[in-house]
Amino acid sequence: MKSRLVTMVYADHGAKPVSRRRLADYVLFCQELSTTFHELIVFRRNNARISQILPVPAEVELPQPPPAEQAPNPSGPRTSSRC
Repeated sequence: MKSRLVTMVYADHGAKPVSRRRLADYVLFCQELSTTFHELIVFRRNNARISQILPVPAEVELPQPPPAEQAPNPSGPRTSSRC
């Protein structure tokens, strides 16, 4: 399965019956998978060809954010106010 596009679809509603509407939605979803996978395969092929033609950009180091400052610790005991 190295670089293959694979999907596994599993549905289980237990002992409960499935409505016709939900079943129809599920069947429609499964029918659309082949078209979607075809588009993904074509997209991957086109990008593979482009990456062979264009030079690979050098790695760029992104600046790191400064470390977060810690809030000062109160030195006295905590008091709670009750109404």
